[in-house]
Amino acid sequence: MQLLRYDPIGRERPGVLDSDGGIRDISSCCGDLDGEAVRHCNLKRLLEVDIPNLPLVNDDVRVGACTARPRKFICIGLNYHCSAAALKQPILAEPAIAMKALSAICGANDPIELPREAESLDSEVVIGVVIGEPAKYVTEGDARAHIAGYCLDLADHELQWKRGGNTSKGRGHDSFGLIRPYFIHSSACLTNKT
Repeated sequence: MQLLRYDPIGRERPGVLDSDGGIRDISSCCGDLDGEAVRHCNLKRLLEVDIPNLPLVNDDVRVGACTARPRKFICIGLNYHCSAAALKQPILAEPAIAMKALSAICGANDPIELPREAESLDSEVVIGVVIGEPAKYVTEGDARAHIAGYCLDLADHELQWKRGGNTSKGRGHDSFGLIRPYFIHSSACLTNKT
């Protein structure tokens, strides 16, 4: 199941892709794809919806960020060797952690606001993990049970690494939280071991 949010910025509605790639309106099933909607108990109800019977949405709508009002936007960086090597950074014993401002969140095809002093902008294929249940001090073995789904980040590495090494500075600018348009339910990704 691929969930999404469509319509103009600030007025997004929840939707789902049907088997033909069309968007179906699911606002009758959930108010929005926010923290409450992506909790496992509510996602299970959405998985049971008869998608072909939902209203079909026009093809020309804007598709925004796939999740609404997340409580946190946490970034884990340098968490694999190729990333560190590409950035010419040492391999750390612990990954770099940063928080993005929630104002950074936007749809994958929305305009990007460039920082005034930006000299370079890099896009990365970074997986987003959507947590569907409260998770604190979770063991590695229990972590997967808290994952509701996945989505796909933009960074100004010039600001991030060459001007102080502050990860939040290079990643937290408004519109730098481009979130993949589709929220893919974790059941579609169970074969992934990493």
